[in-house]
Amino acid sequence: MPYIGRISYSLYLWHWPLFSFSILIPIIFYLEKNFGIIYMRLFKLLILIPLSFIFAILSYRFIEYPLRKVKDFKKVFYIFCILIFVSLFGLLIYLKQGLPNRKFRLYELKIENSQDLMPYSSKNDNCLFLIKNLTGKYPKFDYCLANTKANDFDILILGDSHSSNLYYGFKKYFGDKIRYLELGIPSWPATFMLAEENLKEALNTKEKIKNLFNVLKKLKFKSVIIVTRNIVYYNGEDVDTITKKIFLNCFINRTCDNKKIYLSEIYKTIRYLKSLGVSKIYFLFENPVLNFNPIFSAVNYKFPFKFLNLNETKISFIDFYKREKEFRENIRRTLYKENVEFLNTDPVFCDSKYCYAIKNKKILYCDDDHISKYGAYLVTKFLDNIYNITKDFQSL
Repeated sequence: MPYIGRISYSLYLWHWPLFSFSILIPIIFYLEKNFGIIYMRLFKLLILIPLSFIFAILSYRFIEYPLRKVKDFKKVFYIFCILIFVSLFGLLIYLKQGLPNRKFRLYELKIENSQDLMPYSSKNDNCLFLIKNLTGKYPKFDYCLANTKANDFDILILGDSHSSNLYYGFKKYFGDKIRYLELGIPSWPATFMLAEENLKEALNTKEKIKNLFNVLKKLKFKSVIIVTRNIVYYNGEDVDTITKKIFLNCFINRTCDNKKIYLSEIYKTIRYLKSLGVSKIYFLFENPVLNFNPIFSAVNYKFPFKFLNLNETKISFIDFYKREKEFRENIRRTLYKENVEFLNTDPVFCDSKYCYAIKNKKILYCDDDHISKYGAYLVTKFLDNIYNITKDFQSL
């Protein structure tokens, strides 16, 4: 114990940079992505704490202890000059925003607020107060966000977790200039029919959907934007786990055409919304899905020790569009008589060759498919400027 006390200052100095810079270790993110955050933290404890002790012992033995014995003023002066040089060199690197040839440049990215990359809040007080006031109970569904407690909205954003992403884009771009709310359920295709990985999950979600559609009857809103991972539900796939998400009646009938069911169910949703007197319905095509997490762009999850350059945080536009082409044609064909306006935000993310995860050194995504608050802001700005989605609305 006395020896630990003697090396404690060195231990303190070493543990901080080791834990701080562990964010640059690719295997940290590989463990979190593939095994969960517990294994990532366990790895840190088992590896970084012993390393802190090793470096503390070495620095105490060969630097701190010998310096205490030095009586030659010249040696002390030389060491002082070295420290000044190292400090100035570190300051230069900071002012230059890092070494020019380094491959991992996450901290060079312009992140206005750390919350831009954090998970989104799924409910807020305005929406909870509104639903409780209308129905006497809090909502059973998962996403409930509103910028006002008054039951008189310009736009309803309806869908899965991607709809809550867009809500924060509205919040940042519009503020309180218009009235908007978002309602949704995770992995929900915005239909009466649901898509889940197994029958148990499907049955658990059924009550949420029933509750949400009952709430819609009591809400007042002029227009709707449907925002989901539509291509996933259309193809009956889950991009992350490569497992099937099958509609409920597929479990009952054992066989089904997932694409036809999805198109049919979306058609029913549109007809239902129109029966509520909605003046305008928009359908948002999904943003490009990446094969990597741009926040941890140093990591290629198939090869956890391979570093990527930020210039590589992009995917082929042709590959993206090939995946989308059939669905977009069929959904347009299905809804062509329903006066639905389709919103295509490809230009926000893509040019003629690539779709990008980062633009102007700002991250557009918070994972491989959910857009960041900055990305949602750009999407909202694009929708307002190109599609003029708020032309008929009055400010609060």
